[in-house]
Amino acid sequence: MSGRQSGVGSRSLHGGSAGTLRRSGTLNRGKTLSRPDRFQTPETMFKKRKDDEPASCWVICSRITTCWALPPFLRMCGMGPKEVQQAWREKFTLCMIILLIGCMVAFLTIGFTVLLCPKDQRQGVLTFVRYGNGQFQ
Repeated sequence: MSGRQSGVGSRSLHGGSAGTLRRSGTLNRGKTLSRPDRFQTPETMFKKRKDDEPASCWVICSRITTCWALPPFLRMCGMGPKEVQQAWREKFTLCMIILLIGCMVAFLTIGFTVLLCPKDQRQGVLTFVRYGNGQFQ
């Protein structure tokens, strides 16, 4: 909207001459969920834990899982700040939980039959009846 006349619909807003576009005031957009007010700082998704506040169960679990990874070792690997180290601890703990669940599923599908069924009662080739030309073999 540069003020030039365009071919179709070149009317003035609010009673100006035919070649000029003029607006009174500014357009204000309303507050929406996807675009909150511009001048208001958005809330952070993660709230920092205060020093006097006790650690959550998840933080304690991740520290127990990674008790072997001491902070000097993590600093040597390029993870300097405490927040970065804690994020790595939590990711490692999640991977260990996923690995544990995968091992449990593998045990239920493969190892459970070996554990419950004795070797002599498992179904094998000898326990099936074979048919050949209508006679038992």
